[in-house]
Formats: sequence, C-alpha cells, structure tokens
Amino acid sequence: MKQKWKRPLALLLSVAMMFSMSGTPVYAADMETGASAVCPHHVHDETCGYSEGTPCTHEHTDDCYTLVTQCVHEHTAECYSDGILPAEGEEKAADACTHVCSEESGCITKELNCPHVHDETCGYSEGSPCTFDPSDCELCNPTDSGEPEGPAECTCETLCTADSVNPDCPVCGAEGADLAACAGTVEEGDAAEETDPAQTPAEQTILSWEWIGADNLNEGVLALPDVSAENPVDLATVVSMLPTGITATVDGSADPVELALTWSCGDFPETASAGEYTFTAALPEGYTLGEETAAPTVAVVLGGAQTLAITPVRPTGSGTEQNPYQIGTAAELLWFGQQVADRYYSIWATLTADIDMEGEIWPTLVEYRGTFDGAGHTISNLTIPEGFVALLTGGTIKNLTLDATCRVTGDGSICGSLSENGTIQNCTNKADVTNSSRVIYTGGICGQIYTTGTIENCINLGNVTGSRIAGGICGQQMAGTIQNCSNIGTVSGGEAGGICGRLSDGSIFNCHWLSSSCGSAIGYTAPVTTITTDGLYSWSKEVFASGKVCFLLNKSSSGEGTVWRQNLDNGQTSDPYPVLDSTHGIVYINGANYTNTKPKHTFDEDGFCTEPGCSYYQPAVEVNGVYQIYNNGQLLWFAAFVNNDAAHAQYETSDPSADAMLMNDLALNHTIDDEATWVPIGNRDISYCGTFDGNGKTISNLVNNGESYQGFVGRLGDGGVIQNLTLDATCSVKSSGYSSNYLGGICGRQSGGTIQNCANYAEVSGRDLVGGICGSQEGNSTIKFCYNASVDIYGSTGATGGICGSQGDNSTIEFCYNSGKVDGDGPYEGAISGWLRSGCTIRNCYWLQGSCSTGYFDKGGTAEKVEQKTAEEFASGAVAWLLNGSTSEGDLTWHQNLDNGQTVDAFPVLDSSHGTVYHGSWHCGSVTKAYANNPDFQSQDEHSFDESAICTNCGVYQPAEAQNGVYQIKNVGNLFWFAALVNGNTNQEGITQAVPTANAVLTADIDLGGREWAPIAPSTTFRSNATSVARTTDKSYSGTFDGQGHTISNFEIRTNRAELTSGLFGAVTGTIENLGVVNASFDNGGDYDGRFGALCGLLAKDDDIETAATIQNCYVVDSSIEATGKIAGAVCGANYGGTIKDCYECGNTVTAHNRIGHLVGDNQNDYTAASWLTLKGTVTNCYSDTKLAGTQGGTVNDGGVKDAEEFASGEVTYLLNGSTSENVIWYQNVDIGTKDNYPVLDSSHGTVYCIEEDPVRYSNDPDGKPAQISVDITWGELSFTYSDGTWNPDTHEYDGEGWTVDKEDGNSIKVENTGNTDVNVTYDYKAVENGITGSFTDGEKPVSAHVALPENGSSAVYLILAGKPEKELEEAIIGSVTVTIGGESE
Repeated sequence: MKQKWKRPLALLLSVAMMFSMSGTPVYAADMETGASAVCPHHVHDETCGYSEGTPCTHEHTDDCYTLVTQCVHEHTAECYSDGILPAEGEEKAADACTHVCSEESGCITKELNCPHVHDETCGYSEGSPCTFDPSDCELCNPTDSGEPEGPAECTCETLCTADSVNPDCPVCGAEGADLAACAGTVEEGDAAEETDPAQTPAEQTILSWEWIGADNLNEGVLALPDVSAENPVDLATVVSMLPTGITATVDGSADPVELALTWSCGDFPETASAGEYTFTAALPEGYTLGEETAAPTVAVVLGGAQTLAITPVRPTGSGTEQNPYQIGTAAELLWFGQQVADRYYSIWATLTADIDMEGEIWPTLVEYRGTFDGAGHTISNLTIPEGFVALLTGGTIKNLTLDATCRVTGDGSICGSLSENGTIQNCTNKADVTNSSRVIYTGGICGQIYTTGTIENCINLGNVTGSRIAGGICGQQMAGTIQNCSNIGTVSGGEAGGICGRLSDGSIFNCHWLSSSCGSAIGYTAPVTTITTDGLYSWSKEVFASGKVCFLLNKSSSGEGTVWRQNLDNGQTSDPYPVLDSTHGIVYINGANYTNTKPKHTFDEDGFCTEPGCSYYQPAVEVNGVYQIYNNGQLLWFAAFVNNDAAHAQYETSDPSADAMLMNDLALNHTIDDEATWVPIGNRDISYCGTFDGNGKTISNLVNNGESYQGFVGRLGDGGVIQNLTLDATCSVKSSGYSSNYLGGICGRQSGGTIQNCANYAEVSGRDLVGGICGSQEGNSTIKFCYNASVDIYGSTGATGGICGSQGDNSTIEFCYNSGKVDGDGPYEGAISGWLRSGCTIRNCYWLQGSCSTGYFDKGGTAEKVEQKTAEEFASGAVAWLLNGSTSEGDLTWHQNLDNGQTVDAFPVLDSSHGTVYHGSWHCGSVTKAYANNPDFQSQDEHSFDESAICTNCGVYQPAEAQNGVYQIKNVGNLFWFAALVNGNTNQEGITQAVPTANAVLTADIDLGGREWAPIAPSTTFRSNATSVARTTDKSYSGTFDGQGHTISNFEIRTNRAELTSGLFGAVTGTIENLGVVNASFDNGGDYDGRFGALCGLLAKDDDIETAATIQNCYVVDSSIEATGKIAGAVCGANYGGTIKDCYECGNTVTAHNRIGHLVGDNQNDYTAASWLTLKGTVTNCYSDTKLAGTQGGTVNDGGVKDAEEFASGEVTYLLNGSTSENVIWYQNVDIGTKDNYPVLDSSHGTVYCIEEDPVRYSNDPDGKPAQISVDITWGELSFTYSDGTWNPDTHEYDGEGWTVDKEDGNSIKVENTGNTDVNVTYDYKAVENGITGSFTDGEKPVSAHVALPENGSSAVYLILAGKPEKELEEAIIGSVTVTIGGESE
C-alpha cells in the first residue's frame, strides 16, 4: 500500500536584535600605618659631647637606611637546564636558576646610614661623639626567662679580619659572622692598611634649592602676630611652622633630591612673645652649599614674653611605658608640659592627685605620641590656649578630667587635632571652650579627627562656642571613630552639632546629647558612602537623670567592668548625668526602670538575657562533669566562669579547672554588644587547667583585640587540654600595644598541658611571642596534631612562629604542619617554632615552601624530621602520610581527599570523613603516583584522555605541544597543563620544575565549563608598599601569552588564602595580549587581603625587570569579582609600574574597596615615603562602563568611561583601534550579522568605520549605508511518499520502509543572500501529524545550528523525514518548515 500527500509548506521570515545591560558595584575601607623610633632612655652628658639634657629628637626613617644586596643563594642541580651540578673548578652558567634576591631570601638587608649630624640644637657642643649603643638599653631590650635574649656582645680586643678571627668571641666566632661588628681595635702599624677611602664619601654641592612646606612663609618671613604675653610661643612651636625641607639641585646630578632640614636659633629663649629671630637650617651630612647659593634661613617675627608663676620640677619616674612620670603637683605637671613642648613627644606620665594649676598658662604641646593617664584625677585653674595637646599623633590621653575653672581658647579641651590612631578615652571636660576667629573647628573634647583616631567614653559638660564649625565632642571629623560619648554643654557655631560639627568621613556610634544643648547630633554630614552612624540620640535632663543614658553608653550592659556609672537609688548623692567614676553606682535595667540594684534574668536561644538591655549570659549545663556549650551566651558564660568575672555571668564559685564541650559550630556575631571583643578563657593571673573539647566544631567571628595573653584561651596551665577545635578565617587575634605579647590563635601562653587536634585560620599579630596555634610554650607542655593555615602570623619585634612563637622549659611540638604565612620583623621566626630553646623538641613537622624562610630558629633544642615541603608534595598526600607516622593502619588523625571522587584537599585535614591516605607505587602513562585513597588503584601504561584532554584514569592533563618554543593551547587540558608548567606542578606529565618564562598561544576559544581555576603564578608573599617587584611578590609570570583573538570563558577562580594575587593569572611581569575573558568569577568574601582580577591579580614592573609587564588588546566581560573591602579590578587588580593599553571591561561586577577602579583597581602601589620610588602604573586608551582606574594614582592616558549604548554603537571599537579603520585588531558587528554588544578580537566580525555625520555614528559599511537584509529563497515541492516496504522473510524486516521524495531535489530549500550585510539562517521543522519528525542536512552532514551567509553567499539544505504515520492519510499536510533570517538565537 502507498500513501501520498502533497502540499506546499509555510515560510516564515524574521529578523531579531539582542540587547544587554550592565550592573553597579559597592565599596568599604581599610588602611594601615607604621612608625619608627630611636632609644628614648639614654641620657646624654658631657662625655657624649652634650651641654645638657637629652634634647635630640631625630628619629630614623627609611632615608636613614641603605639597602645592601649580597646574594646568599647557592645553586642546586635545579638551577641548571641539564640538571647537573658543575664539577669542582668548572665554570658553568646557571641558566635555569629562578632565584630572585629579596629581603625574604636574606639577600637584601638594611644597614643604618643616617645622615643626621648633631649640632647645638641637639644639645651638642661639637661633633657626634656619643658612642652609646641602643641595643645595650635594658628598657628597649628587656631580657628575662620568658623573653628573647638580647644581642651578643663582642669580646675582641684586637680587630678581627677575614684571615684572623677570634673563635671565642660570641659575635665574631659565630657562623656567618659580620666582622664589621667587631669591637676590637686595629693593631699599631696596621691602621693605615685597613683604612678604606671609599668609606668616606665626597660632599655634594647644592647649586640651587626651593622650600618644601613653606605655606606659612610670606616672602621668606614667618609672622606670628597672635603671640603675646598671654599666649607665648616656644622653639618647638616655631620650628613646627617652618619648612620641613628643600628640593635641591646637586652639582653633577640630573635629578633633584629632597633634603630634610634641622632648624636652630641660638638666641631664642625657652619661650618668647615678642621680637625678631633668625632661624638657620642645617643640611644633612654630605651636602654643602655652593659659593653663590643662599643659605636656607627664615626671619621669625613675634610679640611679648611670659613670666612663669610656677617653677617646673621634674617628677619621679623615667617617662617610659614601664615607668611613667608620676605627677602629683602643679610644678611637676608644668615640667611635663615643657618637656613635651621641647619635643620629647613620646614620654609617658600618670597623675597621682588632683592638681590646681593656679591660673598658669599651659605650653603648646605641638605633638604628643605617648600616653597620659589622668588616673581619674582632675586638673583645675589652667589656661589652655591650644588644647591640653595640640596634636595627638598615635598617642593616648585617658582617664582625665578638666575642671570648669580651666579656660580653653583653642580647638578643643583635651586635644586640638587627633591623627594616626591616636586615642582619647574616659575623659571629662567641664570647662567652656571658646576659640578665636582664626580657628575653623572647635570641639568640647577634640577640635578635629584629622586621620584615623578614636574618641571613646568621653563626656563634655562645658559650653562650646565656635566661629564656624562646632561640636559637643568633636568639631570636625574627617576619619576615625567617635563612640560611647555624651555632651551636656551648649554648642553654638555656623555648623553646630551636639556630638560633631561637621562629619566629612568616619563613624559615630552610640552617642547621646542633651536636647537643649543643640538641635542635632551632627551639624553637617558630607555626602559620602563611607560614613557610618548608629545610635545617636538626644534626651531631656529627666532622661539623663533616670540612668537610661548611662545604661546605653555602656552599650546596654551592666557589670563591674562598665565604664559609665551613675548614682540613682544606692543611697549616695544622685548624679544628674553619667560619670566616669567607678566609685559610683552600676546602672541596671529592671523592667522599664533603671536602678543600682541587680535584677534576675531569662535567656533566648542565643544564650542572652531577654530583659531589654541586659547583658547576662546563659549558664552552660553540666552533664556528667562536663559543661555542654550550645550557643554564644553559654560560651561567653564559660569564659567568665573560668575567669571569675561576674560582670555578665552568675555562678556560685569560679572553677578554672572546669571541663567543657562545644556542641555546635558558633558564630560570635549575635552578642548583645556587637562591638565587644572575645575575652579569652584564662588570663595572665588565671591559668585554665580543665579540658575544652571543641568536638570537631568551628568558631567564627571571634575577634581578639586585647593587649597580651590573647587567643581562644589566654593561658593554659598544668593538666589543661584544648582539643578538636578550629578557628576559621573570620577570626582574628591582633594587638599593637607595647605589651602585646603571648598571642596565639588557639592559646596565648601554654604554661603546661596539651593542645591537640586543633586548626587555626585566624590572623594573629602582635609584638612578641606570637604563634598560629600558641604564642609561647613552657612547663613540659605539648602541641600535637595541629596545623596553622592563617594568611598572616606577624610579630613586630620578638619571636614569631607558625605553630608556636617560642618554646622553653622542655616543651614539645610534634605531628604538626604550617601552610600559613609567617612574617615576623623580629630576630626570631620559624614556620613551626620561632624560637627552639635548649631542652625543647620538634619532631615530625612540616611547613609549606614559601610560608617562611626556615622551620625554626635554633637556640639549642632538638629537631627531628622537620622539613619544608612544596605545595605539590602537600597535595599529593605525602605529608598526610608522614604526619600519620608513615602508616595507614590504626586510629589515624590526618586525612586527605586525593582520588576518592570527593572534593580534592590541597592539604591534610583533621576530619575523619575525608579519605585515608595509602602509600604505594602506581603509574598512569609516565606519571607515577605514590599516594592514593584507594590502595587497589589500577596502573596503566597509557593515559585515557577525554574530549577535554583530561585523563579519565588519573586526572592528569594532556600536555600542550610546543612549536618553535611556543606552546599551542587548543583545549581545556592543554590550558590546565600550561598553568601547571608555569607553577611547577611536577605531578603532571612532562613537568620537572616551574617555568615562569614559558610562552603560549591559544589556537581556539576555551570554555572551562564552570571548572575551578588555580591561577597562573599566584603570589604567596605580597607587599603593597615595596619599592621593587622582588619585594612585592615572590612569583610572577614573565613569558608572553597570546590569545590570538580567542576567549577563555566560564571559570571560577579558586579562593585560597595562600594565593595573594589571583585571577586567570596571579602576578605578571611578562605580556598578556589579544585575549578575552568571559564569565569569570571570584569571591574571597573579604576574608583576606591581596590583589584580585578576572584576567590578572597584579601587573608589576620596576627598573630591574627586563620583561614588558604589559597587558594589551585584552578585555573582560560578564564577570564577577567579589573582594569586599580589598583591592580588585576586572582586567587587573593592581598595576604597579606596568602598562595596560587598548583594553576594556564592560558588564562586570566588581565589589571591593571604595578607592578602586573597575578596569584596574589600583594604578600604583602604596609606597609614599618617596614619590620617585613609588611603582606607578600606566593605563593608555582603555575603556570601562563604570570607572577606569582607582584614586590611588598612576598615569591614565586617553580612554575613559563609556556607557552600554556607546559600547554597542561601535564607538569603543573605533577608539581601541586608534581611531582608524585600517590594519585593525578590534572588530564588532554593528549593523551586519549578529550584533555585538562589545568589541571583539575576531576578524570574522565586521570592521568599524566612523561616519562623520551629525551626530557621528559608526557602521560596518565604509560609506555608512544602512544594513539591508535581503534574501531569495527557492523551495522544493516538499512532497513526500511513505511506504511500509516489502517483507523480507530472510531478514524478518521490511525492505524499503520509510519516506521518499516525490521529485529529485524536491526536499531542498535554497537561500541566497542578496543584501549588503552578513546574515544567519536557521531551519526548523514542526510536525502537524504525530509520529513524524523532520531534520536537515547539507547533503553530507546534519545541519542543526545556524548557517552563516556572507554578502552574496548562498546555501542549500534538504529536509529528511522519519517516523511512521499513526493513521492512514491521503494527501494531507504533515508538517511545516520555518526559515529564520537574523540572530543565532531566533
């Protein structure tokens, strides 16, 4: 039987256009600062050449040091391309050596070469004869059994030489000794031979100069008309207003130099109020003026003189942190003021009594950096013209009250200006503050916060009157924080606020003011996104008197530790306002009332009292002698229970030996006081001697900012145990105080007991005795089965270690590893132990190469199998095997996923759900394998590569082929293999070492299919403020990677705290060109710092880098870079000295610090001490749809911001090509084919021409003709016949079954492009009758995607039917064919 249907099929033509939009990013902030100092304790006398006192205040800066390079690297076989060391005496080039000299490698060191010459302004009678060595100072270099030892002293009598060394001297006889430190004298007759004339540099002659910082001068004169008998001025104040230096032209040098000046005036009295004085500047050593060069002098014109009513008297004490001056009289306080005014800026002092200053005028303290502790005392009857301190720079004033009898006429009562992390805390001002018309800002406590600084727990009761900007606490806040403060005094001024007159930037939290004192908290708030305010309220006198404000100032908490007090109903005289006197009553809340009587408590699911404002913690429940901790409140309660701190906890008797178990993971971010920091379990005086079992749980958001004995546990004693606990990367233990010692992630000081099975990811930083797990060990204590993976363990002066800062008293570290960065500036550091003392042991411990230069600092202890391992060795499972004692049997502690189908672990873990590591001998192809999760792994001689070029058996990548020394990357496996080659992953086929100079080209677009990407050449050490690339990053890609117009798309850049520069490439000193990145993503959650980008994390170059450090003709689209508060960009996170040209980014989301740009985050580094040493990037002819470059600096030439419409129009493509249409690199379909929203590097797309019309437009036609889509379609009859065929008894099948075309070529559809633009053609069959399907072929192969037709092009396809009709039909329509002309998605 035959069935036949004939019917013409329908035609549908359609043309489509596609559009897209881009998103908008958000920002945050951070900053860090540093300082340097000299010994403040040595008192010079006549033997030092001094006439009196200790007046020299010169402080060493970076200019006082010289970088000295002496390579200490010894070549190994890896440094030679043939892998063979030269024979003795053989000269052979180390042509494969990758060593780069740096401070970290020990090749670059700092030597003091200070140009400062002491003169009469320093108190010297002549020369610089003082020979005191600051290292001999016991205060600067304390030594005891718990502290690092001071430097060894030379005992030589005769000067040592290279040929004659005293072996008994602890300095000269030491291994690798620097004989320049020898204290011996030259033997008679040898002096002339030893003298090196090169050590005495010739003086440089200054031909001309210009002032630096001469804003106060008028034609070379400094006029101070406001100085009078009532307002005298001292030498330091005048000097502070003089130029700070000169820019000099030196004979024989093309580049000018900046020189610091030292000012003096021989006839200037201690203080002066009238007259004219000439100040003369001394040049740095090594410089002299030319014969016709004018000397740098300034005439200073003043007014009357001051007569002191009180004779200053020196108080007891030495002015140090350990022994501050003890001030109990007016004469002693005045002496202190004069010392600071004389530039002793860093001395410390404490009041021991209330002091009546009898109307004395307070000297102007131009700057103060020490700590002044009022100790709760009051100063009265003092006239203060410029604030108690004019400029508080990094110092602290605390616990001080200025009485209402004081007269304040400057910027603020306590401080004029606050900067550089200075702090004012627990201070009260009762005096009126009235400024002169010349002062812009006035505050009851502080005139202005200029840079980072904090005002906290302060109250102003005096009236504040300002001519322009006035605030009850602070006149103008430009940065920093004001918190937990209150104002009662009336505030008046142009911009007046009860708390702050003008808020330009910074944060204000939990501050309260009397409603009648001012109409608003802030007079004026600048429109910037970085300002944060919360909890600012005005209250009536009645509310203040009720105790409510006192309770709020204590951040809704009550207890013995609260700062704010107020007598309400405790039988004492009632206080109308909160006070800072601990003898007054604690304020509690009871229902809606405030009282001095403690109430009872109920608790919520987080373990906090449900009474509004109550801060008591829920007690943990004791089960079988162990306290079970389920929530945050119970954890805080347990710490208070051990520490005997009843401020927030109720218990019968404290027990420092109590046991506890963590029952849940805890995030310490739901406390009543969100700003409170963790108070460790145990402290200096209380050792925790119980067992705290973390039970395999993790604690996050633990923030530790105390001084010393800081960590999850402050101090662990005999019998104490901490086990099975992890602190994640959101935790931190940081302290910057002078006594910031004993800091560790898990424990600050281990005086006994055991820490086991613990992990630390928290940053830890402090001064001395700093460690990832523990700050210091002693008392036969043990740390075992622990690891540190923190991004930074930092100690500024003493011992710093990845596991433990210092070991003493028979302590032991065993079966531990460190993969975190250890970066101590002190003399003792190690990846495992910073200081391994005699009698102590480290055994079977390992550290990641690059995390630290050494495993431990050896002071006579025992080290058994303490080894450095590469990242590949850690990832292979080798270290896990070793940590388990080289066994896979028994109860194992360490585990690691290798090849068990789970997410692969880069390092061993303490989680038993991960794989067991077995040791054996397996191979796949030429790749050998010694460790696996499956002991029955099957070896095979050949790899089985899948379509992505990844072996299905062992997971290695197919090596890329090299042509003329350039690797050809054509698929996913090749790309991953090339990354492994650059990074030195020897677990991959054919890779024996890292090759950062390798060159490569893409031969195809690479779609990574959402895979996780490990960056090419990521930095494991990174500094943003270095003056060279070598000091900025330890790794970089220095080859050339040419994308040849192709793209790499759809990948997720992995988050790894050890990779501090991250992107497709980590750090680049070579060239990346002609490459597009599409749909990349990165998210570090703001957890760690670094430089991040989709294409490149860091581009870096300095004068020593021979490679180009260039990104050119590259783009990033549709990608997301999340690095909240850090530095990131779409194309490049940071450009330190490199060049980015002819690139763009569009349609990306970049969430990072508010200073960043979108194309490049930072365009120069953070080094600011000398601008000519700053690594400044260059961005040329680049474009962004949001923001091109950050505010950090650098050079931007041409280019700019363009919106999505300008990108789609073709304008950006034309500009990227240098505003030409000849010999172009960039292309874009503007009015032909499938429209491109962005420029591309694909030459199959259209060339863009600029059509000079009004307005200007862009076209793919050089004449600007509009695109005309025109096609001719020729249809076959599309008539088909279906046959059931003929039964074949031999095959038991029908022969000839199916559809046949009724006429030759009757199933063809031919399309000819007759328009003036390229088109895409797609074909679709839609069935009318069930059971029948249709497809298309070009006669040789199936056609399923669109067919591209160029201008005048044509194509033919043929319809093929399949399937049997479900019913008998006669000449019926069985389907339709649709031909679409336009985009590929139609």
